[in-house]
Amino acid sequence: MAPSLGICKFCEKEQAKYKCPICSAPYCSLACYKPHKTKHDEDKDAQGSTGEALSSTAPEQSVSDVPVDISLDTSSSTISAPQIAPETKKTDFDALLGAGPLVHAMQNNAALNTRLLEIYNCTQKAAFEAENARLVAQNSQFNRRGRSRGGRRNFHRQPLDWTVERGMNRGLRKIQAMRKGGKDENVDIEEWSRAVLSILEGES
Repeated sequence: MAPSLGICKFCEKEQAKYKCPICSAPYCSLACYKPHKTKHDEDKDAQGSTGEALSSTAPEQSVSDVPVDISLDTSSSTISAPQIAPETKKTDFDALLGAGPLVHAMQNNAALNTRLLEIYNCTQKAAFEAENARLVAQNSQFNRRGRSRGGRRNFHRQPLDWTVERGMNRGLRKIQAMRKGGKDENVDIEEWSRAVLSILEGES
């Protein structure tokens, strides 16, 4: 059984069920968490604005400060242009596997596991195939109705073949739908997403 988190810090009435991933404040429901979450967002935006202001005042590096390797080709009497390799930022996702809070949440929160599995399943090839079968049947039905009435054939959303990129994009849209509100809003996914982002951003 998970340890008690005490009374909600914000309403000070109900039993707390969750903890803020930023400051670990205990709270009971999304209604209590939303104003608190907004405050964190405002603080983060304020810090970002301060960082941008400082970076805008930093002295620019002159061309003469950049080391350039120029090789002379005596056979053709031409000078080769300097080759500058693009910088690439790699994210070490292995850090997530060793994050205690994330592992604990997956082991003790059945609702979170259900949501994560739902996100994962929607990215898989089988999900695309099931959706394509539904679209084919639906389009066929609408087209038959259009011909029987002498009308023009209806055109609807066409099936899409599965690719890794399309699967990942569908998973991202699913997460966004759970975070931004509406009928799919889910506090467990919101906390999970914030915790993951804080870990990855901390690496940088």
